[in-house]
Amino acid sequence: MVLGITEKDDKNLGLFDPFREFSSLKRSIADTFDDFYSSKAPLFRTSIIADRKYVPIVDVRETDKEYVIKAFVPGVEQKDINVEYIDGALKVSGELKEEEKLNYLRKESVSGKFERAFSLPEKIKEDAIKAEYKNGVLTVTIPKSEEEKPKIRKIAVQ
Repeated sequence: MVLGITEKDDKNLGLFDPFREFSSLKRSIADTFDDFYSSKAPLFRTSIIADRKYVPIVDVRETDKEYVIKAFVPGVEQKDINVEYIDGALKVSGELKEEEKLNYLRKESVSGKFERAFSLPEKIKEDAIKAEYKNGVLTVTIPKSEEEKPKIRKIAVQ
């Protein structure tokens, strides 16, 4: 009994019980997984996320002298990668080409064009930005410009 209402009254009044709703949701999810993994399910089921886009994983780090951006692009050929510096931003783009049209039973890999852009700080050496591609990893090094030290001049007091 909750707040003076018996279980019998609760059903008749149609009061909302969140725990009953969670139980129903839990059963529904369990049934979905049971259907998917049951022996009746096909061996190679179509992926739910078949329309995914290829987006390279990126790590960005900073040292005392530079910024380093590493883009993990396995399977992308060096000739298919572009790196550009445009008005304070670094743009990395390219394409992971699909080998050929094959009759897949299941395909979880993704392919296609990609583009990532990164805003850069103002104090960098734009002309010294370097990019290197090795073993499926694109490493872009952006050197920091040396900060101007404030000019200090002693002024004689008269």
